[in-house]
Amino acid sequence: TMPVKSYIAHAAPGSAHQLAQSIAALPGCSVVPAENRDAVVVITDSPSEEAETELRSHLEQLETLISLTLVSAFSADDDLISIAKGSTPQ
Repeated sequence: TMPVKSYIAHAAPGSAHQLAQSIAALPGCSVVPAENRDAVVVITDSPSEEAETELRSHLEQLETLISLTLVSAFSADDDLISIAKGSTPQ
């Protein structure tokens, strides 16, 4: 599976820019900074669940991070067409 996940990362007061730079430097991470809060949206794209778990561990160890909340997750194995049509995935 190739998981793609999005998180809200809350930064220590005044350190959202530094947190965004630290996260953007990690492979497989994209960052969208919030305009009015010490938070960023993090999108991860990993080759496997194991790699995603390791990446999340690295994120959680960043000094300027206060909290990391999973917002959504998608895996390349998800059957979106069946779900969209309301049928049961095979």
